[in-house]
Amino acid sequence: MDRTEYRKKLGNLLSDQALCAENLLTTLKDEREALTNRNAEALKQATDHKNLFILELEKLETERSVLQRQSEQTQASFKDFLGWCDPKHQLEQQWADLLILVEDCKKANETNGAMLKTQEQQVNTVLSILCGIPQDQTVYDASGNKRQDDPGRPLAKA
Repeated sequence: MDRTEYRKKLGNLLSDQALCAENLLTTLKDEREALTNRNAEALKQATDHKNLFILELEKLETERSVLQRQSEQTQASFKDFLGWCDPKHQLEQQWADLLILVEDCKKANETNGAMLKTQEQQVNTVLSILCGIPQDQTVYDASGNKRQDDPGRPLAKA
């Protein structure tokens, strides 16, 4: 294969990766909405789709790595490989846009994870109160040292 063929294949892979990442970002927004609305069915559906898009991105990334290994640029960085097969630098913006899109996906996923963790803590707190199980009552005194306060007694039992 010559550079032109590598460039064409790489351009197609980058386009496929961008489309998949855009779909992932949309799915992450759906997941956030499901978390906000506490809609278990929508959350399951969004999570299932998210996992499929992540698997597809991993597959495309593997294909991109294989393409580079098949070239003469096996030891080069991806940026060097990109420059080698695309000396007119027509794919650089596509690559930069993909990196931004993947970063947006990462941030959205982290936000969703934080929301999920907060909701889990809220549920565990309510369950602890309802079951009369003492919660961690670690506080700090004036000098900044941890101390364990007496949790008192539960207000009620279910």
